[in-house]
Amino acid sequence: LLLVQDELRDVPVLVFANKQDLPRAMSVDDITEALSLSGVRQPWFVQSSCAVSGAGLVEGLDWLSDQILKK
Repeated sequence: LLLVQDELRDVPVLVFANKQDLPRAMSVDDITEALSLSGVRQPWFVQSSCAVSGAGLVEGLDWLSDQILKK
């Protein structure tokens, strides 16, 4: 419900799909579907990540930075 607020319509959404190093981790596609992101109006991105190793963190923040700079 938060993502449909008019005040947030132009705010980019970054979702970190953490714990991707674990065998039962949800895939990016599964997370996208579970969060119904295909219906979200603003730019969004799901980045697979592993906080322990740092994998994916820079890529996700780079995407967010690019989105902010576009404004």
